[in-house]
Amino acid sequence: MLGDADKEIRFTRSQQALPWGILAAASAAAIVIGTTGALLPAPYGAAELKQWWPLLPPLFTLFIFSSLLCWRCTRRAYLIFSSIGVEIFPFWKAEKNLNVILWQEIHHLNLVNGFLMIHFNAEESAGAAVSLRPIPSKKHLLIKKITEKNLSPDHSSDEKK
Repeated sequence: MLGDADKEIRFTRSQQALPWGILAAASAAAIVIGTTGALLPAPYGAAELKQWWPLLPPLFTLFIFSSLLCWRCTRRAYLIFSSIGVEIFPFWKAEKNLNVILWQEIHHLNLVNGFLMIHFNAEESAGAAVSLRPIPSKKHLLIKKITEKNLSPDHSSDEKK
């Protein structure tokens, strides 16, 4: 399935982006309503909104912070399945803390309660547990198919031909 060197399947943290997007939209709406309501003339605006102006800088900071987190969750990779193995990207400092697990190191994989359990031996005493909560649950079946295909004996014999 991923036998070619240029093929890879990426999964992002899109499940985690939704709350940050909602928070960004709510803070933007509060900024717009507060600013326009206070600046409009008397019959249309509300002069009492001017007392809330000190809240605008923290709201603007919250808007910027939540927008950047939403963008980061939807654009940056979390898991990449490639021809060499599974690449796991942490949320912060992915360049330094990237974890690459080669297909040759993996004995078997399990999907258990929202975790991808990567086992390095048959006794299951060594390995890695990767949370799949950042990935939408619809895509968990795709992850299962990818891992089964890449760890099947037929796949390894195809690469040798």
